[in-house]
This record gives sequence, structure tokens and C-alpha cells, in this order.
Amino acid sequence: GRYAGCVFLQAGNLQHWSLIRHMAGLRMKRVDELAEAAADLLVQQKQFSFGLEPISEEITIRSPLPSEELKQCIYKVYGQDFSAAVLAQELLVYLAMFIRSEPALFNSMLRLRISLIMRVMASELARKTGCAAHDASDQLINLTPFEMKDLLHFILSGKEFLIEDVLGEDGHVTERRSVVAKSHRRQPLHRPDGEQSLGSLTVHLDDLDDIDLDEDAEDDNDQQLRHGEWLRRRQLDGALNRVPVDFYSKVWHILNQCDGIVLGRHHFPSQPTTSEMTAGELKFALELESTLNKIPQPEYRQLVVEALMILSIVTTCDPNQILQGYLNMDEILQEANNAFLQEQLAADGDATQCCCANKTIQSGLCGAAYGICVHLYDCAPSGRFGTMSYLSRAVTQRCRHSPRSEDVATDDSPPDCVSQ
Repeated sequence: GRYAGCVFLQAGNLQHWSLIRHMAGLRMKRVDELAEAAADLLVQQKQFSFGLEPISEEITIRSPLPSEELKQCIYKVYGQDFSAAVLAQELLVYLAMFIRSEPALFNSMLRLRISLIMRVMASELARKTGCAAHDASDQLINLTPFEMKDLLHFILSGKEFLIEDVLGEDGHVTERRSVVAKSHRRQPLHRPDGEQSLGSLTVHLDDLDDIDLDEDAEDDNDQQLRHGEWLRRRQLDGALNRVPVDFYSKVWHILNQCDGIVLGRHHFPSQPTTSEMTAGELKFALELESTLNKIPQPEYRQLVVEALMILSIVTTCDPNQILQGYLNMDEILQEANNAFLQEQLAADGDATQCCCANKTIQSGLCGAAYGICVHLYDCAPSGRFGTMSYLSRAVTQRCRHSPRSEDVATDDSPPDCVSQ
């Protein structure tokens, strides 16, 4: 205990934040105002959870708890991952700060999955630095509290960020990462020998007017930002459980016209759901969100949300449309993916490099979630090649051929086309 305390104090003096967090977790430390932060979220009707299956049990906090009880819950979920346990507490406090100052950031969110937010933060670092997921997690843990709060804010707001180096007192590039807004961006740094320095973690706003970069390099960077932009948005929105306005009530009306919906082989029945809950009831929204959260990949979850919105539009515009049996959203997305690949093959599009290689359609060849082509995940919603176009066709076709309830598989195993 004394040795751990000395290491903790020395890490604090050196501002080695990954070691500080690890030692704080090893000593079962609790951040200040933990219970108050939880209460701030709950009073705004925002539940939150720790843990992420199948790695660990996911525990949802629905009512206020004393600080010590909440701390024990967190350490139970994260087990021997002491750094994650401390980081989870830290993020909870920051989320409470943001919901007090910028409640609009949390619009259309019901449950904040803190472990999934941590994973998305690490994946964003990996995307920018080009490093492995494990290395990105180490970089995340080593951010200063101020930088961690800034990065979380940009994740919530969906702002883009770029990478930049930090110099030490001796003028050399350090290993520590920095997070700043683009408006505060420094000029590109160079090593003493004249070589361009390596990138580090700097968050930026989308303000390109005051950046002095080589034009060719800037064009390349802009192209890289555009490529993967919609995939990133879907991953962020899916991880944050963000849905369109009136999404839950619209799904309730869909359920009221059919026997149920199948989401990732998870069965969401119409009865007794619609007879026991109203369209605007929070309980219904939480039930639907819990079913959606069983889908492990956030980008696929978000495509399901988009497909349900399209289905709502179709049934609203055509009141005579009859929905029979169960609506299998996985099949709808597969049909949309097939239509997308057929057009990609005809137009010699980007998908010819993966799922349409060798002039044949091979769904799932790119390895993206649930056998959906990664380029479909990266399509904008609107436009000729937008996801709305393919989803609308698939929804219209599927509404005419809704299967009987006894024909629908409802086990928890993913379908054969799923790429885990």
C-alpha cells in the first residue's frame, strides 16, 4: 500500500496520466462528485451504463446511488482493468458537466453507454493516428483530464479532428498527446534535422481558413476526411444511441400495424407491447432502445434506425399499405445492400474493389459489419447513390412479402451473412 501510494504521488508529479489512472484504480479511488454527476444525468432522464457485452456484463443505472455504491458497481464491471474503471468515472463527471452547460448535445439520447463511448473515443484516435486499437487505447488513457474532456466533447458534437505534435522543453517531440481546437492550431512542427515531425493527438474544428498547409497535402487531407465521413457519423450516432426526432413514436405506429419487428435476429413483438405502452411512453422507448443495443456494431444499428424511419414514411404516405406478419429489418438491409452492389458493379464504383471484385457480387467480402458493404455504410442518406434510395426500394418490396410469425427465426445467434 505504501509503495503504491509513492508510485501514485510520483506519477502525479511527472503528470504521467496513464500511470496516474492505473494506480488510482489499483487503490480503488473514487472521483469527486461521482454521485452528484450521476444525479445530474438521471434528473435529465438520461440513464447510463457501464460494461459492454460480451466482454463484461452491462449494468444500467436507472436511479440515484450513493457514491460508494456507484464506485463498487463500476469496479465490479471493469474487474482488473483499473484504468478503465477510473476513466469511466471521469467520463461520467464530464458528461454531467456537458448536460448542465449544453443539454442540446444529448437530444434524442435516452441511455449513455459509457463503455461504448470509451471504445469510440479510442477508435477515433486509431483512425487519425493509423495505429492499432490497443495502441489507441493506451493513447486515450494517457490524455490529460482537460484533453479527455475536449475529446469527449468533440465526440458528442461530431466535430472532426486532426493530428499534431507536442514539443518538450528541450524542443524535441514528446510522446504525450495534446487536444486543442483547430482555431488554436499551431504551425506544422519540424524536427531539428528538417524532417516533418510525427503526428500526435490534436482535436480541431472544421475551420480551414486559417491553416497554412501545402495545397496538395491539404487536398489529400480533405479527400481523406470526406472518405469515411458517413461511416464515422453512423458509428458515432450508433454508439451514442442518437436517433431522429419522434423515432420511437413512429416505430410504435409501425408495430401497431404488424406482428412485430426482427432486429439482428432479436424479436421485438407488437403484443403485448403496443397494448401495454403508448407511443410517447418512456418505457416503450427504453424497451426498443434495449433491443437495438443488442446489435453490437453501432454503424449497423444506425442503418437499422434509418430503415425504420423509411418504413415509417412509406406507411404514412400510403395508409392502405398492409404490413403482415413480422418485418425482418436484417433482410431489408440485405436487399438494400444487394441493390447497392448491383449498381456499383454497373457503374464501376468503389465497391468493385471489395464486394464486387472480379465482376461478381460477394456480399461481406470487405469484412464490414453484418455482411453490408463498407461503402454502403459510407454513403450519404440522400442522392442517387444514397442509402435512402436503396432502403426505400427494399422496404417497399418487403412490405409486400412480410412473412408469417411462425416463419421468423428469433434466436440470439447472428444470421449466416453476419460478419462478426
